[in-house]
Amino acid sequence: MEQCVVENCYLCTDDINTCQHCNDSYQLEYNICVEINPEQQKIDVIIGIVMGIVFIGFIVGMLIYAILNKIKNDKKTNIERQPLLENDHDNIEEVDEHIAAKKSSNKA
Repeated sequence: MEQCVVENCYLCTDDINTCQHCNDSYQLEYNICVEINPEQQKIDVIIGIVMGIVFIGFIVGMLIYAILNKIKNDKKTNIERQPLLENDHDNIEEVDEHIAAKKSSNKA
């Protein structure tokens, strides 16, 4: 195997003049391995960390919102069921059908 002729190149393709991967601290730009600016690299790392924290915060926030919304809806459903269940403890399916019919008639 012939040596890659591109300076600071770690791995060439079958053509020894075409770099595929550069050495550490270098990045490939237009088939040339260019040294990475250390300051830019630090900024990129900071931006990546901040974006990760924001993303995780968003996911956690959405989970909390979904859980709280589910709890709120369950309480609302129980409040609607309570007066009907006091009269008929054994027939929860009928109570749910009655509530659904009431909601659909309110929408119409």
